[in-house]
Amino acid sequence: PTEPGDRHYARTAGELMTSPVITIGPTALVADAAALMTRERINRLPVVEDGRLVGIVTRADLVRSYVRSDEQLATAIREEVLV
Repeated sequence: PTEPGDRHYARTAGELMTSPVITIGPTALVADAAALMTRERINRLPVVEDGRLVGIVTRADLVRSYVRSDEQLATAIREEVLV
């Protein structure tokens, strides 16, 4: 990079990466992951357990988690709201 922190001129992964890394644990709620990603303005969230990377949550993953059929929505409402 021509200037420290200028990602437009990065040539290595290290020059592109965000630091410090923002992570979440595997047992975190989907809503918490979404809130963290929104608050930090990030599109991908590494999932870390015991200091090891176990996966990555993306914005697309979050959207997919809320896409349900009418039948699935009706079941969820009955089980989570009405009960």
